[in-house]
Amino acid sequence: MRGRKFYTRKLETRQWKQVLAEKARQKYVKSKEKVEFRERARERARKRKREEAIERERYENDFLLLQKKVKKLEREVKRLNEILKTKCDEVKMIEEIMVRECESECALFDDDENVEVLDKSKSVKLDEKMKEFMAKSNCVYLTKLEHEEFDTLLTNITPIMHTYTLRGTKRKNMFTLQPQSYSISFALFLTLFWLSHYPTIRFLSVFFKIHDKTVSQILKRTCTALSEHLKNEIEWPPPNEMNALRFTFQQAFALGNIVCAVDGTEIQISRPSNPEQQKATYSVKKKQNSLNVLLVSKLNGEIIYFSPTHVGPHDQAHWNETDLRSRFLHQTFGIVGDGGFFFNRKSDDELIVAAKPFAKPKHGTLTQEQKDFNTKLSRMRVVIENTIRRLKTWRIFRLTYRHWRDGKGVMNIDEILTIIVALTNRSIRKNPPRAPDWVHPDWHDLLAEHAPQVHT
Repeated sequence: MRGRKFYTRKLETRQWKQVLAEKARQKYVKSKEKVEFRERARERARKRKREEAIERERYENDFLLLQKKVKKLEREVKRLNEILKTKCDEVKMIEEIMVRECESECALFDDDENVEVLDKSKSVKLDEKMKEFMAKSNCVYLTKLEHEEFDTLLTNITPIMHTYTLRGTKRKNMFTLQPQSYSISFALFLTLFWLSHYPTIRFLSVFFKIHDKTVSQILKRTCTALSEHLKNEIEWPPPNEMNALRFTFQQAFALGNIVCAVDGTEIQISRPSNPEQQKATYSVKKKQNSLNVLLVSKLNGEIIYFSPTHVGPHDQAHWNETDLRSRFLHQTFGIVGDGGFFFNRKSDDELIVAAKPFAKPKHGTLTQEQKDFNTKLSRMRVVIENTIRRLKTWRIFRLTYRHWRDGKGVMNIDEILTIIVALTNRSIRKNPPRAPDWVHPDWHDLLAEHAPQVHT
């Protein structure tokens, strides 16, 4: 009996220990689950904070971008308001001139003493109107030429004008010359006024009281004659002259062999009707249909080369197509361009002397030496930007060019480009974009050391 009781008590003790162990295990499991739950809650909180920080940073960046866009739009609105104000002033001036013209003509009809004036030929009337227009307004504003320059240009193109027909083609028989309803001086004035301000053909027809077709014939014939006369003013210098330009324009020390700069510019055109031409001429950068022109100028701004208009906005493709690189092979002089050019590619067997700015690496920054080099390069390359700005003062290229229709048109855009480049070169020689005594900052210390000292 005693043994049974002892066994029963021992069994109960063992079961009780098992119960206690099970409770302890369950308590440990629960505490472990609580710890894991808390850790997961903390991790979720940390993840939520990181997401909120990323979202907040994204919102801040978007806000900064919106601020920049708003400022840009404000500047654009301000610029457009200034253009609109200028246009309104020009229209007001033209309206006043037209009103005075109408009043003077009415006075002619009312006055018997002026009957002889009405009997004059149409050519004389147009010349008188042109002279009155140039006398009342600034000749430079109307034609971008001084009176002396206008007269010299008129003298030079007069014999060339006689060799062309009204359609701008070479005259086969000089004995078929017929009297025209306008003089060559009026044709030159009308063409320069059209290139400078780019009014519509209809406006010129109404203002000067001549037919639309006559206006087109005048512009076509005069542009062809001007292009033939001015095309010889733009030529690539021979290698010995290019070599002599090294260190001529006070280039930076490391860029002394650079003598010219290259850049491309876009000429906005009307949207072509042909879908293929629409796609070919569309510029993603400017969001417009445009033609590309490549310009090469000396470091004083004078243009020594311009390419024919190119369908497609990419400068590098135009550089490869014109094969300008061959002009620098085996030469000691070089060229500078922006980051859009690759002067020496891996496929090129021979290298040329050329310079372009360092591009910022992806997920990286430029070193201080690279930044200093880019600054020096920009001080040299800014001249080509100033030259392009001079070209765009002619409104025919600053506004939307309306006479390019799927590569065809009454006006030849390459002839117009030749005229504007040549006349811009004359303006640059007369008033260069950079002062003749300009010195690159690299030379300041050197020139200061060798400058004569004045003893007091």
